[in-house]
Amino acid sequence: LCWLQHQFKFIRLSEADYYLSVAPIEVKLWTVLGLNVLTIIITLLFLIIPSYLVSRISPVRAIRFK
Repeated sequence: LCWLQHQFKFIRLSEADYYLSVAPIEVKLWTVLGLNVLTIIITLLFLIIPSYLVSRISPVRAIRFK
């Protein structure tokens, strides 16, 4: 979608209200990669931390608990 806006400039702005005639789009590779890596790290933390806590519980003790 960003590439289409960059190539064809289909989102136009009113020059009377804005200094630009089209909405500028700039996608940086490092920003996209950084966001993806950060998302993966956060997701792994949200999966690993509860798994670690659950693995510390003994099954016999969990069944006996009322």
